[in-house]
Amino acid sequence: MKPDGGQRRLLPMTRRPELVTVALLLAGVLVAACDAAPAPPSPPGGARAEAISGPFGLAFELPKLTWASNEPIAGQATLAIAGGGVGVVTIGASGGGPLMFSIAEVDGTRRMDAASQADCVGHQLAPGAPIRSGITKSGGWDGADPHADFYRAFFADPLLHLPAGTWDITAIASFTEGADCAGPSHAMSAPIRIVVTD
Repeated sequence: MKPDGGQRRLLPMTRRPELVTVALLLAGVLVAACDAAPAPPSPPGGARAEAISGPFGLAFELPKLTWASNEPIAGQATLAIAGGGVGVVTIGASGGGPLMFSIAEVDGTRRMDAASQADCVGHQLAPGAPIRSGITKSGGWDGADPHADFYRAFFADPLLHLPAGTWDITAIASFTEGADCAGPSHAMSAPIRIVVTD
């Protein structure tokens, strides 16, 4: 349940659908931005992951791959029209937007799966006008989970901090063609593996 009592829809990839869903947006809340030029490649030391589905492209960029545990981790996902000859397209997705993120501990069991609101809203994509989002937090946890204290602190932090270890951060685009969420669906993921040091 949301704090206001509304329901949220967990994506099929979520392991525990019975969990209470929490969604906290970080800095860089979903923004639709116009940008005539393609996004530049990541700077040296950074990383870029991409996925394509039909005429749509998902790109996820991080400025570096090694972070200190006291550093807020920041990155950006971009959903754009990838195919040539495609004009303005309306897609249906959660009111929070089509972009979400999952975060998983590589050598452990802590995992924050992506979740979205249950509503359906039309979003427009056009060549040169992608939808962009900074990393956001979503998901939920069971109070009986051995890592409940970690999840509680993770979601209470308005920034993204992770403890030392190896983590996969995955940008996810989930949407349908057409504004009513009844058309062909698209699900793309672009993972980047990072190392967090003490």
